[in-house]
Amino acid sequence: MTAGAGLHGVPVDLAWRDGQDRQFIAEVKSTTIGNEIEQLRFGLGQVLEYRHRLAMLDVPVTAVLLVSHYGDHAWWGTCADSDVVLLAEDDLPNWLT
Repeated sequence: MTAGAGLHGVPVDLAWRDGQDRQFIAEVKSTTIGNEIEQLRFGLGQVLEYRHRLAMLDVPVTAVLLVSHYGDHAWWGTCADSDVVLLAEDDLPNWLT
């Protein structure tokens, strides 16, 4: 796992490969009740941009938006519609297994 170093010049927060050699990138956002909507919008836009820039370099990735929490579950569908995995801290143990 690479944190904060980017991937091929694209400033992703995290990058890693799984056991099947699939490349993942993640944007990490701290969310609170007061900033949740803005952070989710900003993070989704960032990860979509990064995925597009990497695709232009022929680097296919799975995009992940990792947040502290999200209260409005419509965000899960919004991200899924854009082929982005939305994960909150509580989701990590289930997703990693």
